[in-house]
Amino acid sequence: MIVIAEENELPLAKRFYPNEEVKVIGVGINAIKVLSQLPKNEKLHNVGYVGGWNIPIGTIVSVNKSRAYHPNVNYKDETYLLDAREELMNVPCYTSLDFVTANLVDTNPCVFDMELALICAMGFEVDSIKVVSDNLNYKQFKKKSLCLRK
Repeated sequence: MIVIAEENELPLAKRFYPNEEVKVIGVGINAIKVLSQLPKNEKLHNVGYVGGWNIPIGTIVSVNKSRAYHPNVNYKDETYLLDAREELMNVPCYTSLDFVTANLVDTNPCVFDMELALICAMGFEVDSIKVVSDNLNYKQFKKKSLCLRK
């Protein structure tokens, strides 16, 4: 099963997994409600748009590890290892409950989303393909988002 945050990610989901069922789970913490209704033994394919750090807009990446991102608090978070696709750029994904506009965690190329670490923390086996929609810039994201809805 494919899980996406928003309807506008549906074309991405079908592009990478054309024969899989798609479930829209919602953005951020809202995803927990839908995810809690899914069987834990179900493998999930997470597909979606992300903010990228040192990665050009439009780049398709495969996530190799995921963890929570909360830059104002210093404590150890669990890091989840994911099976990444060798043919794509492999990067870590940091999950925040807010739109990320500054990277305070990694100097290497990486991405930021609002759901992946939540999915992992709930115990699902998951892989993830992301498309960079912005470079941690809300105006870029909104512009890209408007184009995708047309």
